[in-house]
Amino acid sequence: MGRSDKNRSHVLLVMSDNELSSYLNEALSTLFRITILNNPERLSNFSGQRTPDIIIIDEIVNGIGGKEIYSRIKSNASMVQTPAILLMNFNDNRSYLTHIHCGVDKLAPRAISICRLKADIQVLINKHKRIKQLLETNLPADLPETTAKSEENTLFMDKVNKLLEKNLSSDNYTVDMLSADMGMCRTTFYTKLKEITDKAPAEYMYYFKMNKAKILLVTQKYTVTEIATYLGFCDAKYFGARFKKFYKVPPTRYIKEIL
Repeated sequence: MGRSDKNRSHVLLVMSDNELSSYLNEALSTLFRITILNNPERLSNFSGQRTPDIIIIDEIVNGIGGKEIYSRIKSNASMVQTPAILLMNFNDNRSYLTHIHCGVDKLAPRAISICRLKADIQVLINKHKRIKQLLETNLPADLPETTAKSEENTLFMDKVNKLLEKNLSSDNYTVDMLSADMGMCRTTFYTKLKEITDKAPAEYMYYFKMNKAKILLVTQKYTVTEIATYLGFCDAKYFGARFKKFYKVPPTRYIKEIL
């Protein structure tokens, strides 16, 4: 049974209600491998045998709200893309409305039928796996191909890309700033980047940002407005126009077509 258990999807239950966690553990363990975490403080250094395939969070865990717990999960690099279900008391409309935009993949009533919950879990896991596979194997990068493959140039481009990633949210990160961060004068930096990528620095920076926009859209974890803000665009409308000009299709339509 050990091998089959390892092959089953891993569900992390974040809840301190012993009655609920015991019930879900018993009901779900026929299909999934279950881990129960009753202390949200341990999320920062959570290290199970395997990163969970999905996380189910109770609305309150040891006095900490589910919205706050999900925020902590998002800050954990190993679980940032893991789908999550937040269990809510749907009799409390005010609480429901405050959580509806918190970013979890699904809000579900604490009294949800176990059959429905099993189906929701499997649907979200399958969807996440499809997106992950798409990102890893089927989604081409829109960065210019490098023409020089030396180790020196590889290190150079790695540094450039890390700096661009670090400054994605800035709408005024200029070529001069990038050159200075690379420890190079503008002319030398321009010449070297152009030689490697066949693109001028400003053009390469724009390609990098558009490629990141595509990746964020495909994860389906963020709204167009959130992506626009993260990438330093003044608003979602302007971002949508630039995205359409680059990819020849609006952001929302791109998601539908690629998936």
